[in-house]
Amino acid sequence: MKGPAPIILVLTVILALAAGALTGGDSGLVDVYTGNATSGTWRLDRVPVDRLVAVVLDQEGLRRLAEERLELRQALAAAEVDFESQVLLVAYMGAMPTGGYAVAINRVQFIADPKSGPGRLSVRLSVSSPDPGSIVTQAFTYPADVVPVSRSAWPEGVLEALEKGDLPVEVYDQDGRDWGPAGVYRSGVSQ
Repeated sequence: MKGPAPIILVLTVILALAAGALTGGDSGLVDVYTGNATSGTWRLDRVPVDRLVAVVLDQEGLRRLAEERLELRQALAAAEVDFESQVLLVAYMGAMPTGGYAVAINRVQFIADPKSGPGRLSVRLSVSSPDPGSIVTQAFTYPADVVPVSRSAWPEGVLEALEKGDLPVEVYDQDGRDWGPAGVYRSGVSQ
């Protein structure tokens, strides 16, 4: 490269680094959980009516969820979770008319908002529906994903804010469709 281009490039990099240092370089974004789900393809016009996304904070919350959603009992019973050191994330698509449907928790992030309060929790799902004309199981299926996450992965105060109902939770799929609301299941009341 000849001329001022290399100097401009170097100055741009220096300014960008300085801007990050001056603002603290902290975007307020914390990855709580990252799965290895591949991106799915959702081919329907709307999301399932009886879907559920939940954060389960304790054994009593797990019991309540299993009582509310009988079709989830098997998946919840198979989850190996120690509530002393973990919380449980649950994504459930609801009763689907055939096979070929899938749901997976792809990413959970805490997004801090120091100006207006505690921030928010963002849950990203990977969802799939069968290709039109594909050969699939001709029976109702109940796609679910159940993921234990270490309590130490959560920023300080986030689980407490969830427990109190003070932290909004947004749920979207890989294409930005809203799959909320999310519920919090714990001792006492469920939200």
